[in-house]
Amino acid sequence: MEAMPFHDAFELVDTLILEQSDSLPIVRVSGVDVDTSGTILLSDAAEGRIRLHGRRGELLRVMGGKGSGPKEFQQPFAPRFGSDGQIHVPDAALRRISVFDRAGSLRRQIKLEGFVLLSGLEVLPNGRGYLVAGIRSEKQPMVLHHLDTLGVEVSSYLPLRNFVPAGERESILWNSVRMPVVARRGSTVLAGLSIADSLWTVDLETGKVASTHVRPPGYERPSSPPGDVRDSRSVVRWSRSFSRMAPILATDSMVLVPFVRGVMNEGDPVMAAYQGPDGRWRSLPVTPAVMRAGNGMVVALHNPGEDAVKLALYRQKR
Repeated sequence: MEAMPFHDAFELVDTLILEQSDSLPIVRVSGVDVDTSGTILLSDAAEGRIRLHGRRGELLRVMGGKGSGPKEFQQPFAPRFGSDGQIHVPDAALRRISVFDRAGSLRRQIKLEGFVLLSGLEVLPNGRGYLVAGIRSEKQPMVLHHLDTLGVEVSSYLPLRNFVPAGERESILWNSVRMPVVARRGSTVLAGLSIADSLWTVDLETGKVASTHVRPPGYERPSSPPGDVRDSRSVVRWSRSFSRMAPILATDSMVLVPFVRGVMNEGDPVMAAYQGPDGRWRSLPVTPAVMRAGNGMVVALHNPGEDAVKLALYRQKR
């Protein structure tokens, strides 16, 4: 895979600092989305809040707070604008999707029955429901699920629930790092698994599945946990010893598959496999902490780990 600098593929358009205060801080960014007007939607998993910011970073509205009530969150992530303008927020701990209007009023909540893990969400247009990356409890091997607007499963794909890298031994510790991820491009779904270097494509119209390896140079293959991995600190140390696929970014003209050694929103090293308009795959050896793509832009955390939260907006070069 030919290497190219990130700035040969994307040009920096703008940076902006998101407004926050002592009473409404941003502590841990767990997802970002941007609509056609430039409004920024952000989830903070530590504070249990959803924030709307204007195109210059000004704070417009805060929704939620830590808790389990109707308008509260435990682990919100991957907030998404729907095609109708509504705001859809999954909660990994409460196993539900909360839907708000732009004024911040809760419209409905969708309980995701049977899920033991939620790690990705895409909203399908025209009321077709959701694509959820996650694992269900009834020993179903699939990790990608098409749900209707009530949370009922329509179809499922990719039997990767118990995936272990080839040649490695099974261990319950894989469950702490084995996360499915998902992105959508038209009627095609792009999916991956954090401990794999394959990108799966699913055609929602036909159900056809294909895969390709997207391992960039410098990718460190996951290896089985050593015998001294027994507590949370040693699990974190083990997980930082290899590359993990992070949430995929996709538009009509590109696919960006990031891999991180550690935690992306804490500033750990990121590289990516990139498919541009010509269809060729290239590696981006040093990549910002990319969070979301859409409306011709790629949004990245500009200074992960610092108190002031700054976003960088990049435009794809042709």
